[in-house]
Amino acid sequence: MRQRLAPESNRIADKLWAAMRDNEKWWSVNDISTETGASGRYTRRYVRALKEAGYVEASDEAKRFHSTYYKLIKDTGETAPILRGRDGSLAVYDPNLSDMTGEELEQIRSQLNLTLREFADIIGVRDPRTVRRYETMDHVPPQVAETARKAHLR
Repeated sequence: MRQRLAPESNRIADKLWAAMRDNEKWWSVNDISTETGASGRYTRRYVRALKEAGYVEASDEAKRFHSTYYKLIKDTGETAPILRGRDGSLAVYDPNLSDMTGEELEQIRSQLNLTLREFADIIGVRDPRTVRRYETMDHVPPQVAETARKAHLR
């Protein structure tokens, strides 16, 4: 079962990410939540996902004053990594790591003269509507970009 995030989640993530990037000291979820106006629940979820993905680390003195303190250790760029939920777990998609735009993806599909369904099968996407959504993105997921490039070179 796929978990959908609210549309405003990306704007909140942008604020959280910017605050993390600006803060060179250790910070708590409460610090970042208060600074950005984001809910504590969403901030905890976002920080937990970034920690699992290796973007932030917890302090060795993790429970000072009943709070865990964190620091950003993997700053990949200005665009906030996006949470994608699947089966109750969280995955992080980082658009900063992709160098292919949706327009380039659409050009590859067009050059290969493939339908959305055919292209979805090639790049490993279940739903052809996802291909259409990728084609409107500023950056497509890196694994999709790599698969599309390989298909284009064949």
